This record gives sequence, structure tokens and C-alpha cells, in this order.
Amino acid sequence: MSRKLVSAFAGVLFLMLLFVFPLTATGQSTVCDPNTDYLKEADQLMQAEDFTAALAAYQCAIQIKPDEFIAYQSGVEAALRAGDFMAMAEINFLMLHRFGGKAFENVLTHYDQVLKANPDDAWANVYSAYYLMQAGMFRQALTNVDHAIALGLDNASVRIIRWGVNYWMQKPDDAAADYEKAAAFDPKNPGIVFNMAMSSFFGQELTNANSYLDETAQLGATSPLVTLFMGDVDAAAGDAALAAQHYLDYMALVAPTVVPAGTLVLNERLTVPVHPGETYHFSVDLKVGEVWKVNTSVGFKAPWMDPVLVLLAPDGTPLIGNNDDLPGEPAGNAALTYTPEVTGTYTLVMTTYAGIGEGTVKLVAELPK
Repeated sequence: MSRKLVSAFAGVLFLMLLFVFPLTATGQSTVCDPNTDYLKEADQLMQAEDFTAALAAYQCAIQIKPDEFIAYQSGVEAALRAGDFMAMAEINFLMLHRFGGKAFENVLTHYDQVLKANPDDAWANVYSAYYLMQAGMFRQALTNVDHAIALGLDNASVRIIRWGVNYWMQKPDDAAADYEKAAAFDPKNPGIVFNMAMSSFFGQELTNANSYLDETAQLGATSPLVTLFMGDVDAAAGDAALAAQHYLDYMALVAPTVVPAGTLVLNERLTVPVHPGETYHFSVDLKVGEVWKVNTSVGFKAPWMDPVLVLLAPDGTPLIGNNDDLPGEPAGNAALTYTPEVTGTYTLVMTTYAGIGEGTVKLVAELPK
């Protein structure tokens, strides 16, 4: 079950991340005090229905105590209530990376119990629908979200979830109607537009994806997430250099501390200790015309490490980048392949996804046969 949940979530529309500091939709960071009990503070703010402040507190709780599972679950609820769809998915993505598919099994079990006790709890139906969607249980998700609407709960958060369900059920007309209703409820919400960019990307509609990304930026979403996704769209469109530049810009935002990490030697494994907020630079000598490849490995036990890679030319020009997992490999394993046009010393730049990793990454550079 857990593997199915991971697989289903990997394709779901809301694949995003949580940054080194909690971010608003406009990219403003919050400095968290490690001596503050943010989980208690957030719970109190939820009771007071100050959902935006509660969301910020849950994000701080996650940052300070990343193994506190309830902070993730409650943070998603706060984000939904606040209408912050980017933060909602950012938290969920990190929860998946941190706890794996088992986390979503536990969440679904929790909401099943809540709804058995009170099937007319409108928000519990919405929360349940969100996770059912990620588990690929679209029909039940649609039933739950429609029940919430029938109970009188209808807003941008509800419609963005219903839109996602209909999108994955391949009901484009219903999805479009839900998107229009979500946008009508909250026309200046960049998270709504950003989700349209992602759906266009997954549908291979790259021109539309770029258009929605531009609109997202115009609405004030300057977070690293937008920069990263621009790189994904550029890479899919075949513009390797522009994608690499966006990935490099993203690294500077989430992991601004540059650490010289030595030289990559062909066919020698290099184990690199990594820390949050750090980007690592490796030098590598390449010859013109020789196909060169570098693999990373973090293993099944540390998928949150998830490296992002960029290769720089001898003059520092970004050439190619990668932030995707290798097919058939544990989450987080990535690779680059490049054929140099000039002989010289290149630089491989690496950070962990969102700059949040703490552990080790193994790299191997080779000339494929």
C-alpha cells in the first residue's frame, strides 16, 4: 500500500516542496525561534481561526522538529483553511519525502475514523478528499468533496481540490469549471494559477505552462518554487542552458552557502556529508567529445536528500541541470550526462532538494561505455 501511495503521489498535481525557511506565496521568509513551542501556538491559533498565523507556526514547527508528523498533517489543514495552496502542497511533499507512503495511510485512517464519528464534518470531508486524491482513490475523493459542498462548504480550497480530482479523472470540462469557480472565489491567489501551470506541464502543454508561470509571477509569487519549476519547463522544452540557469538561481535561494567540495575523479565514489542551506561545488576535468556522466545515490532510507545538479562550463556558464529522480531508482537519485565542447575544468554544483538535506550523498563520475 505504501509504495502505491508514493507512486500515486509522485504524479499528483501538487508536487512541491518546503523551503529552508517557511515561505509565503510571495516568497517572504519567516525566522523561527527554536525555543518556541510552535505546535502548541499553532493549535491555539487554529482554535482562534487565525489560519494564516497557524500555518506559519506549523511551518516553524516542521523546520525546528522535522520528525513531528502531526505538524505536517495540521499544517496541511491550516493551509487549506487559509487558502494557501502552494504551502499546502509544499508541506505535503516534504511529508512524503520524510515519512514515505505510510504517512498517508495513517492520515487516511485518521480521517476515516473522524468521518465515521461525524460524516457531516464538512472540513474533514475536504481533508479526506485531498489525501484520497493523492492515493489515487478519485471516486471516493469526489464523493467526499461533493458532500462537503452539499453541506454548504464551498470556497477556493474546496474547488481547487475538486478540480484536481476531476483533472486526474480526465474530466477536463468539470475540471475547468472548478478552476473557474476557484479563481472566482480568490482571483489574486497565485497558488491557483501555479497549479494550472503544473497541470499544463504534466499534460505536455509547455507553452501554456510558461504562460501560467508568468501570470503566477505577476501575482507576486516570487518563491524558489516558481524558479525551480521554470527550470523543469525549460528542460522539458529542450532548453538545457536556460533550465540550468533556473536551477542555479533556485540553489542560490534555498542553499546560499557555497562549499568547495573537492574534485570528482573518474570511476571513484565520493561520499559527501551535506547540511541544510549548503550548495557544494566539485571540480571535474573533462575532455572535448568524451561523453561524461555523474550519478548520485542517497538510498531508500533518506529520500528527502534528493539532490539537484547543475554543470558549469570552465567559464562558469550553466550548461545542464537535473532535479528529477532516475527511473526505477530510489526517490532522490539523479544523474547528468554531458559531452564537452571544450577541454577544461568544469564545476558540478549540487544541493539537496529545497536545501533541507542532512546526511550523505554518494557521487560517481564515469565515461559510459
